[in-house]
Amino acid sequence: MNKLLLLFTLAPCLAFAQTTLIPEKFQKPVKELPGKHLSIENTTTAWVDTTVEYCLYNWDTLTATWVNDDKYTYTYDNNGNQLEQIWHYWDGSTWANDERFTYTYDINNNLIEYIGQYWDGSTWVSSYRYTSTYDGNGNEIERIYQNWDGSTWVSSYRYTYTYDSNSNQIEWINQNWDGSTWVNNWRYTSTYDSNGNQIEQIYQTWDGSAWVSSYRDTYTYDSNGNQIEQINQNWDGSSWVDSGRWTFTYDSNGNQIESIRQEWDGSNWVSLDRYTSTYDSNGNQMEYLYQEWAGSTWVNSWRDTYTYDSNGNPIEWIWQDWDGSSWMNDGRYALCDYVAAFGQKTYVPDDNFENYLESNSMGDGIANNDSVLTANISTVLALNVSLKSISDLTGIADFASLVSLDCFSNNLTSLDLSQGNSLEYLDCSGNFSLGSLDISGATNLYYLYCDFCQLSTLDVTNNIYLEELDIEVNQIQSIDISQNTNMLEYYCTLNQLTSIDVSHMDFLTVLQCNDNELTCLNVANGNNQNMTGFIAFNNPNLACIEVDDTTWANANWTVAGLNMDSTASFSDDCSSSCFLQPDCAFLEVSQVLIDDTSMTIDISIYNGDTIDINYPYIG
Repeated sequence: MNKLLLLFTLAPCLAFAQTTLIPEKFQKPVKELPGKHLSIENTTTAWVDTTVEYCLYNWDTLTATWVNDDKYTYTYDNNGNQLEQIWHYWDGSTWANDERFTYTYDINNNLIEYIGQYWDGSTWVSSYRYTSTYDGNGNEIERIYQNWDGSTWVSSYRYTYTYDSNSNQIEWINQNWDGSTWVNNWRYTSTYDSNGNQIEQIYQTWDGSAWVSSYRDTYTYDSNGNQIEQINQNWDGSSWVDSGRWTFTYDSNGNQIESIRQEWDGSNWVSLDRYTSTYDSNGNQMEYLYQEWAGSTWVNSWRDTYTYDSNGNPIEWIWQDWDGSSWMNDGRYALCDYVAAFGQKTYVPDDNFENYLESNSMGDGIANNDSVLTANISTVLALNVSLKSISDLTGIADFASLVSLDCFSNNLTSLDLSQGNSLEYLDCSGNFSLGSLDISGATNLYYLYCDFCQLSTLDVTNNIYLEELDIEVNQIQSIDISQNTNMLEYYCTLNQLTSIDVSHMDFLTVLQCNDNELTCLNVANGNNQNMTGFIAFNNPNLACIEVDDTTWANANWTVAGLNMDSTASFSDDCSSSCFLQPDCAFLEVSQVLIDDTSMTIDISIYNGDTIDINYPYIG
């Protein structure tokens, strides 16, 4: 039998069971969502105001692939309550509607109505519903099941619940509707210890005048409150007779790692089967293994494996059967889509970043849960998180409207703004370990300050509107600024640059490129007389600086003014000087042309930049 169908079939019987068939995050307690259902925990931190889709796949042994079977769509409100669940089946070409379940809650988030519907081919038709009533403590005291007859809801059966002063459920009664009154059917009564642990539960049936005992379960706990034993006994008319037993084992974190089922043979407990579980460091159940007892050893039967996202939300559940030598795929239940509805949450793993957002009305009201409401950050225009000891700005991509970002003097090692197409201003300077900066998506960026970092490369080719660029005190050897024609101020002091060409920057007024390893510098942009901030000293290998006007440059840019070194001079053509003492290993003659008209040989040499050299041609 398909394991999911088995779960649906057994659901009513599992309401008080102490074992766990699947991790809690993959299931919803049957008592909250009765009947045929499949769900996931409502209270995940990231699935708020969202629609989540899970797909059920069967394993095709002929093609060795997963094939579509069913799809389940879950919608949640901003409190994490499930509002709707839709089931679809695969008809061979598309997902077709099958069943739908809707949920209604009171102001205290208590489920008060649950309606099940089926698809008749054109519309959803009501089939049944549950309505619930609660006391002042939020305890459910009545649940009524009704069927839809086409015009009205007709009662079928109900559950009533009674609690002690500590809100422990001490009685659960099932009654059938006979058309005029509620008639007893069966009930559970429960007893608790002083710690609130359930220690006994008795199941009884109604014989028309009195409750008659049928079976009971007794529970034992360790000092940590973990249930370590459950014994099932049947009533023989005069005493309780042992029938079955569960024993449970836990790890040091309180995770249940083993449960063994045994039966009583009249004199001894005989093992039948067991379930073992493994967990990751976050307490997420990773594997659930079922084995049967063969008399002397445990024999594999089937297992489930689970995968989670970074928020601990379940994204995949695979079950496999043991064929005697290896695990064979059987079914798969996996996240197949995740759609934001109203206020999707954004993953923010850095506690300092999250704390700042929470403190400034940009969070979700829950401290240190690694998430904030996307709606609270998507319209933010300016963000200043400087000097906050932030190591990771993951989540910044959801600041969809962000124009200005200050994040200087933090502990960032990388910064991804590949989706920041609204960003115009960025200051990430003073992140001394920042070795990676991606601004490829910040196509509207005007101002970039990333000085005093650890950058060895930087791509600004997409940032064509840049007016100010500060990359001082990094480890950059080469940067392509050929697309940045709008630059007004360029600061690149204390890097390892060997060549700078700003001749295309018609409006440049500041160029500070001192303390590099320059051999080529072209500042002939037609605007030298307005360049009030030209500094190029401490470049000992720089012999020639190409300028607009050598006379003007010699009169206004001097060694004493720190504009240049004494070894450098100005020229209107430094093309050949750039190749003094070249590294021949990197020289490439890319083109040789003989010009019969001008009687010259034109040679193009590539050494990171293309240089054209003309020589007289003697035929």
